[in-house]
This record gives sequence, C-alpha cells and structure tokens, in this order.
Amino acid sequence: MTDDAQAFRLAVRLELKVKYHAVLGQALVWEILGKEHQVNVEDCGHDRYVATRRAIVRAAAEISREQGEGGR
Repeated sequence: MTDDAQAFRLAVRLELKVKYHAVLGQALVWEILGKEHQVNVEDCGHDRYVATRRAIVRAAAEISREQGEGGR
C-alpha cells in the first residue's frame, strides 16, 4: 500500500491506534481493546509514512489471520 489515505481508512475501519517512534524507527499499531501489533520497520530508512503504512497493513493482516483461526 502506498496511499496514506487508504492506510488511514483501514486503521479507522479496524479501530486501530497508531504511533510512530522516530528514534527507534518503529511504527506501533494496536487494537482499541489492547492487543498490540508491533512492527519493526527500520529498513524504511526512518520514513515515518512508509513505516506507519506498513505497520497498519501488517496489523490488519494479523487481525485477519486471527479471525480466520476463530480468534476475536
């Protein structure tokens, strides 16, 4: 995903909280209910937009996988 607006809409739809930690080069994404999905994206060259989009997509994929396994 390369569109910030699409990532934002996905995060809103899934009710995710999002934070970018510039020093660590990490985007943190977690569900409102407290389940954290942390994604280390140091390979993004500290591009906070790429890191955050990637974290949102990875968290969404993990949520989808869990739902497929009967979770949530």
